[in-house]
Amino acid sequence: FKQGVDLVGGIDVAVSCQLRDWRLKSPELNPNNEDNWEMFTLKPGIHEMDGDMALWYARSRLTTSDFDRGRRQQQLLRAALATGIDLDLIPQIPELWGTYQETVKTNMDIGRMLQMAALAPEIDKNGIQHLYLVGDDLQPYSVPESGAQVQLPVCENMQDTLRRLFLPPALNQATRPPITVEVVNGSGDPDLALLAVDNLAWYGFEPVISDEQVDEQRQTTIEYYAQNMKGSFDWLLSWIMDKSKSSIELVPDVDYPYDYRIVIGKGYDPCRPQLFAPQIFLGS
Repeated sequence: FKQGVDLVGGIDVAVSCQLRDWRLKSPELNPNNEDNWEMFTLKPGIHEMDGDMALWYARSRLTTSDFDRGRRQQQLLRAALATGIDLDLIPQIPELWGTYQETVKTNMDIGRMLQMAALAPEIDKNGIQHLYLVGDDLQPYSVPESGAQVQLPVCENMQDTLRRLFLPPALNQATRPPITVEVVNGSGDPDLALLAVDNLAWYGFEPVISDEQVDEQRQTTIEYYAQNMKGSFDWLLSWIMDKSKSSIELVPDVDYPYDYRIVIGKGYDPCRPQLFAPQIFLGS
């Protein structure tokens, strides 16, 4: 894992929720010596992670949960995809595969890999669903032989989540025009606007950071430019931004270049409970 991340020069990860957990002071130290560990805090922001940091971010669970760890691992996979697209790594796949064969076992040949890799830019553009089995989808269970605490699926409750595996994302650009969002930073913190953009893109909106300079403001404001709210996905955008739907101002200006305009305030908190996000179905 570390070698793969380092091979592409590291990955940029949008850390929206602070993570605090034990970490080796340096990767070469003996992990069996407790003096080599320290409590490490990763604050919200855009972090360039090398292989060691990415592995810690993927494995950490002492202060959170297995469910949150799964969310972070999806983040890392998405960041790796974005890095591969940005660096145009598709032509380098044969060379990369020569390295990965030392640590990866698969029955997929290089030809099929190249075919799938060529689809990556379009997959990223048309939206990726992030699905989780949480809450009533699962029930706790103790394994009699070992006493291990695990989760068992509740089949009748998880049908909606499984059905979404076979549907395109609701905001898939192959089925509807993108919903564009202009993000103006009124918080004074450059990373807050970047984290807002990442959250919006995670759920399928098409955000753009504006160069407009505005005075700092406490609260985040949202405007929607259309004659009505039909097809606005206001219920989803309001959840992402942790605002009520009623706080979205409808502006009847159909010539505005974006569908939404969001001015990020100093009070904006990018940490959202993604595991319990609203259910998104095609045609919602």
